[in-house]
Amino acid sequence: MIAKYDIEYSLVREAEERLASKNAADDTARVAHAELANRYADRAWAARDARFEDGLKC
Repeated sequence: MIAKYDIEYSLVREAEERLASKNAADDTARVAHAELANRYADRAWAARDARFEDGLKC
């Protein structure tokens, strides 16, 4: 299980998925990797928001 505030992990995974999307051989794989990248980005933003709600600094 990934820690609630593990923003760095989500950002790294987002970058990896964006690269995989760029290098994908077909459109279906490209779209799937892009969607995963977007989900990791959303997760990073949600973790940042949770940190501020909890009164912590990023």
